[in-house]
Amino acid sequence: SYEEFKKNNFQKDDVYTGAISNKLKSIIDIEIAATFIEQEPNKVKISLRTRDENKYDVSKLSTVLGGGGHKAAAGLTLNLPLPEAIDKVVKTAKELYNL
Repeated sequence: SYEEFKKNNFQKDDVYTGAISNKLKSIIDIEIAATFIEQEPNKVKISLRTRDENKYDVSKLSTVLGGGGHKAAAGLTLNLPLPEAIDKVVKTAKELYNL
């Protein structure tokens, strides 16, 4: 959350969300990894990764939500509170990939 971000004196460049998502997707049984970083109130940076780009093209998910990227790695920013951003990405992924 933004509060944790500020409490720990992180700067925007301190958190590379792609690296976190890359680690998460390496865990067995995780097909899509997403990290959500609330950089400031109502501004959430989201990184998406997949281990199976043919089954879960994360660029499609990102593009639908206003971002971009590649089939295996994509990202976006949502101007929403963190809980709403998480809900929006999860709901959209479930609809897009029939989960």
